[in-house]
Amino acid sequence: MRSRLVALLALSVLVGSACGARLTHQQWTAATRRSGPGSASQGANGSAAAGLGSPVSFKPSASAGAAGQQGNDPAASAACGAGGTLRATDTGVTPTEIRLGTVSDVSGVIPGLARSTFQAIQAVAAYINSQGGICGRTVVPDLHDDQTTANGNKSATQDACAQDFALVGSFSAFDDAGAPVVDQMKCPDMTAFTTTAARGESNPYTFPIYPNRPDYFVIASANYMKRIDPDVVRNAAILYLNAGVAATNARARVKAYSRVGFRFVYDQAVQVVESNYTPYVEAMKDHNPPVRFFTMVADTQSIVRVLQAMHQQDWYPKVMQFDLQVYSPQFLQLAQGTGDGGLFWLNQAMFEEASHNPEMQLYEQWLQRVTPGAVPDTFGLFAWSAGRLFQQLATAIGRDLTRAKLVAALLKEAAWTDHGLHPAMNVAARLPSPCEVFGEIRRNGFVRRYPSSGFDCHDGGLMHLTG
Repeated sequence: MRSRLVALLALSVLVGSACGARLTHQQWTAATRRSGPGSASQGANGSAAAGLGSPVSFKPSASAGAAGQQGNDPAASAACGAGGTLRATDTGVTPTEIRLGTVSDVSGVIPGLARSTFQAIQAVAAYINSQGGICGRTVVPDLHDDQTTANGNKSATQDACAQDFALVGSFSAFDDAGAPVVDQMKCPDMTAFTTTAARGESNPYTFPIYPNRPDYFVIASANYMKRIDPDVVRNAAILYLNAGVAATNARARVKAYSRVGFRFVYDQAVQVVESNYTPYVEAMKDHNPPVRFFTMVADTQSIVRVLQAMHQQDWYPKVMQFDLQVYSPQFLQLAQGTGDGGLFWLNQAMFEEASHNPEMQLYEQWLQRVTPGAVPDTFGLFAWSAGRLFQQLATAIGRDLTRAKLVAALLKEAAWTDHGLHPAMNVAARLPSPCEVFGEIRRNGFVRRYPSSGFDCHDGGLMHLTG
C-alpha cells in the first residue's frame, strides 16, 4: 500500500464492503446521548473473538465489557483545571464545542471508498463525549466527502480548515491536492493515512497516524521469510499490475527484497484488465530454476484470479506472501480456499484477536453503537486511532486549546500505539513502525503466524530506498 493506485484498489475492497451511511447531525446526537458506558446492545454480527491460532470469520467483537472506560488519563484530565468560564480559543473551538473535520473518499469512481473513516470518527467522538468531552467541550465531527477527486480534496480541505479546529482521521487517494491548503491555513492534520509524498513527507502541519512513505520500505516481511525459509528466497517471482505507480511499488518491493538476499527469477507486469492468468502461472510452473516464492502487487480480484489459475494448474509455489489486499472478508469469499496457506503482513493488531485487545474492543463496541452493522477495517482503525490521539493531546493541553499548541504536542509524539491497536508509529517524524505481524490465510478466516503475540520488531527496520 504505497501508492495512490494501490490505495484505491485496496480501498474498493476493504472499505467499500463496510455498511452504514453517513448519519445526520440529529442521528449522531441521538446516538451519542444513548451511548453511555454499559448501554450498548450486542452487535448484529455477534462476537468473533477467538484464541490465538484459531481461524475465525471476519466479524466485529461484541465483548467490549469494561473497555468502554479505557482511556481516562487522570494526569491529562488535571490539565483541564476546574471552574471558570470556557471561551472560544481558536478556529472551531467554542465555549461548548470542538469541531473536527474529516476529508475522505466516500463517493466518486468507487462509491463508499473510505466511509469507514467517517464511521470511526463518529464512533470515537461519541466515546469521548460519553466521557465528558474534552475539558467540558463536546467533540463534533464534520464530515467532508471529497468525491475521490483532486479538486474535491482541495475544496473539502479548504472548507474544513476554515471552520474546524483540526483535520482528524482523513483518507484520500488525492490528498496531495489539499496539502498546500493545510500548509497555508496552518491547519493541524492528523490524517489516518497519507497516500502521497506532498502530504506525508514534507508538509509541516500533517501528522499521519500511519505515515505511508514511498521512500521507505518496512523490510520485516522479507527478513522474516529469509529467516524461517532461506531456501526459497533465491527463486522468487513477482506479478504486478502494469499501471504507473503500481509498477513503481513493485519495483520498490523487488529492490528492497533484493537488498536482503532475494533473487527474482520471474518478474512480470500484467495489464489491469487481464482476466486470464493461466499463461503466467504456466510460465512460473515450468520455470527453470523452479519458482519457490511468489508475491504480487495488485487488487484483491487480480490476486484471486492468480490463485484460481494455480488451483486449476495444480501448482503452487512453496511460499506465497501478500500484503493488506488479502486481509478482507471479500477475499475469503472470492478465493474459496485457493489461497489457503498463503502468508500476509499487517501493521496493526488483528481483528480476530479482539478478545485480547481492549482498545480493539473499544473501537468495535463504539462503532456498533453509532453505526450498527458496520464492519471494522484497517482504514477505520487508524481513523479511530487519530481520534484517540487527539483526545489525549487536547486533554493534556487543557482549556486553552489552540492549533499552535496541538502542533507542538504532535511534534513530540514519537511512539503512538493507541494502547496496542497498532505498533508504535513515529507521528512526529512521519515514519511508520518497522514492526509487523504475520498472518496466514485459512478458508474461513485468518490466523496469526508470528510472533505469538504483539508485533515482530526484530526482523524489521525501515529501508531508505532512495539511499
